Amino acid sequence: MPQPHSNKLAILIGIGRYQYLNELTTPERDITAISGSLSEQHQYTTVQCLNPDAQTLRRFLQVEHLQGLIRQHTDATSDNVSVLIYFAGHGYAEESEQGIKGYLIPADGQRGDRHTWFDMAELIHSLEQLSCQHQLLVLDCCFGGSIRWASKYRKVMFAPERLFKSHYYYYTSRKSSQVLTSTAPDQSALDLLGHGEKEGYSPFAYCLLQALAGQADSNGDQVITLAELYAWLQPRVLSITKDLNNVQNIGLFPLDHHDQGEYLFPLAGFDPEKLRKEDLENPYRGLESYEPENSQLFFGRNGAIAALKNHALQNDFTVVVGASGTGKSSLVKAGLVPRLSGVVKMMTPGRKPLDSLRQAGDFDTLVIDQFEHLVTQASATDAEAFFQELSVLLAAQKRIIITVRIDYENQLHIPEHLKKRWEAGRFLVPPFSAEELREVIITPALRVGRFIEPPALVDKIISEVIHFPGSLPLLSFTMRELFERSKKQKNSWYSIEEAEYVRLGGVIGSLQKRADYVYENPVAQGDKSGSEVAGLQHCMRNLLLRMVSLTGGEVSGRRVIREELRFDDPAETRRMNLIIERLLQERLIRSDKDAEGKDFIEPAHDALVRSWKKMQEWITGFTEGNVLLLDTLGAAARDHQQSNGNKEYLWHENPRLEQAAGLIKLDNVLLTDTEHRFTQASLAEKKRLRNRFIGVAIVVAVLILGAAVVAFLQRETALENEKEAKKNLRNYEIADSNRLVEERQKERGYLDKYLIDGDQLMKSRDYHIARRKYYNADSIYRNFLEKDPANKALGDSIKRKLWVSDSLNPLKSNK
Repeated sequence: MPQPHSNKLAILIGIGRYQYLNELTTPERDITAISGSLSEQHQYTTVQCLNPDAQTLRRFLQVEHLQGLIRQHTDATSDNVSVLIYFAGHGYAEESEQGIKGYLIPADGQRGDRHTWFDMAELIHSLEQLSCQHQLLVLDCCFGGSIRWASKYRKVMFAPERLFKSHYYYYTSRKSSQVLTSTAPDQSALDLLGHGEKEGYSPFAYCLLQALAGQADSNGDQVITLAELYAWLQPRVLSITKDLNNVQNIGLFPLDHHDQGEYLFPLAGFDPEKLRKEDLENPYRGLESYEPENSQLFFGRNGAIAALKNHALQNDFTVVVGASGTGKSSLVKAGLVPRLSGVVKMMTPGRKPLDSLRQAGDFDTLVIDQFEHLVTQASATDAEAFFQELSVLLAAQKRIIITVRIDYENQLHIPEHLKKRWEAGRFLVPPFSAEELREVIITPALRVGRFIEPPALVDKIISEVIHFPGSLPLLSFTMRELFERSKKQKNSWYSIEEAEYVRLGGVIGSLQKRADYVYENPVAQGDKSGSEVAGLQHCMRNLLLRMVSLTGGEVSGRRVIREELRFDDPAETRRMNLIIERLLQERLIRSDKDAEGKDFIEPAHDALVRSWKKMQEWITGFTEGNVLLLDTLGAAARDHQQSNGNKEYLWHENPRLEQAAGLIKLDNVLLTDTEHRFTQASLAEKKRLRNRFIGVAIVVAVLILGAAVVAFLQRETALENEKEAKKNLRNYEIADSNRLVEERQKERGYLDKYLIDGDQLMKSRDYHIARRKYYNADSIYRNFLEKDPANKALGDSIKRKLWVSDSLNPLKSNK
């Protein structure tokens, strides 16, 4: 027995001899064995209380008596006293107006008589007033988990897999108040485990004795954290009790006055200075999605993963649908894929979806990420062929799992024979709960020895994002930024601090500040002249405008083939390469190879093009009509190039040709050399055809005049020929004019649709997206309708709607 004043006190209560209830076999032996283990292996002073009646138990657990035991058996001057209270006996729980109420049953407790029971809430009240740094309550009784309802604390506890030095000093410096139970709120506890080696112990006590003997020290660092103890006990107690047809799920949770500390069981020879230093590798992915190899860093989605796995096993065609930024890709790739059997392949459609599919090879399950590429990047013909190939794969009993943005779902031309399977397989990504967000925020940092201080900062972050749809990438980006800043604080155990969060501008402001910083400092190192910086900034604007897709009026990222980013001006090509490397370094964009083996770049997440204030200003100033033009012009230039210069691919009859020519005058380094040559060739071909037609008309007129000199009798015929030539010329001009009218009518149809969609979104208070719809309408108005005075009222109406939606935009104050 260790000497008093060890600063570790174990108070053990065991009740087996009941006067009015069934007697229990194990509590007294459990208490004796656990007392010996704590005393001999962990240097505890132990105090036992066996078979107390109601009066004795209530008096024993009063705060005054417990405080007296602490003063008597520990060094009262120390601020690092650890107290463990263990109860073994009968427990009971019942429903009440306040929720589930749990009770400990004394030796003279009577069935149905609450006055003879001990309310768990009274025990918690005593624990709250104890003046000790660390306290642990262990309940080995029926319905032990019901004590959780006696506490208002509902936050889940998270623990690292490995204890770093920073963990140890942080845990021991903060107050801990935790509860470990052998049963859930609705479970009974087994009394006697078995015979022989296990004779006389309850299942929970038997496993606990093994754990305290050192078996729970899974990392070999000579200290057992309470979280480590729980992780070791849970599967073993569950397995033993399941075999005995009385399942027990042990529980671990903090009480209200818990303050981020952790209860520890050091073993002989433990030296905190020998613990490993914290790992400074950033565990947050930022704007990047979680891949299968990142599954160990993917937190907060256990419920969604289980639901999706069950759904996927019941449907050979699973459609994972959600808004941008809700974690669709990560849920599938890091959550579901590691849990699937057989050969699993992954792909994104890109511009050539069939090529991407062929590249995937053979598989049992195919995951198609970002299915909206069939709308934003692939041609209608390629998308239709891709759907046909999916039908063939499904007929061959292949499992297909896709992710798609919900705002593009209605724009997909789903074949009739697939619509029922699409609806049956549809899985809407559930929103994150507050506790899931808490796990996302805390656990990655905790695993590598970092803490968030003060703990209330976590609640502040949650309150900012929980009601903001699509905020997950922004949250991950913010945490990545905070972690990077924490590396610079060498003498801090909890270096993710609120001051840095405020400097970042919160979750909404963090991405904008990082993107603004990169824009203002386009070269990471080295001095650059003012003109060179301005050139790089202009290049960055032009690059990112190319990475925007506005298909269907929705903003999303778009892939750009890197080899196509060559310009007539070699200096611009050099600047473009510098900017690309800078954005890749900052993880604002990502690179990969497409199905054709070509390197492409794209925004790391749609959040960059949807949420960055400067990006929105660029789109508005450049006009969305020009953004759309860049997309279609690039595709047309590629087709013309791949056709070996076939003139049929030129835009000599396309009404957007003049708009493309205007871009050259607006910004002579905006278009790539391929786009520039295509535009110039189209203008030249249009001029050539027009001149040829006019020349033919002139020749005809000359011939008619000559014929009049030769023969007066042919005068009437000549005049008719002249009229016909002029008529043909006029018809050409009218046809060209009609094409413009048809184009305006088509654009007016788009404009009306955007206004209707915007009005509906305003009614549903989705002001941010409504504002986007009105911007689309305004862009079309200024490109096609503004010059006609009859449309002035329409323009004024659009401006009013823009002003109202902008003033109500919830993101405006953070921009």
